[in-house]
Amino acid sequence: MPPEVLWITSDPAQPEVGKECTLNCHMNNFCPDTITVKWLKNNLQVDNGVSSSPSILDTNGRYSLYSFLKLTPTRDDHGSVIKCIVEHSALTSCEERSYRLHLVN
Repeated sequence: MPPEVLWITSDPAQPEVGKECTLNCHMNNFCPDTITVKWLKNNLQVDNGVSSSPSILDTNGRYSLYSFLKLTPTRDDHGSVIKCIVEHSALTSCEERSYRLHLVN
């Protein structure tokens, strides 16, 4: 069963220059539980600040997972495109979600 990849959200909802924020990408309803998530910033892979929850078995017998990207944006990051790329054996190609950084200050 391929994952449902939901939209990327930000905490706080309005990222600010010089203040750490966390982008969240949620995947659910997938099986088997093995899944790969990559983060890109302006099409370059980001490894620093990336973490994921363990795959959680839901009552329906399928799995869900959260992936996180922590970053502290600079003024130069305004307008940057952040992507969450999901690979899973039940997908014929990667699922991708994008988030454009609109920064305060």
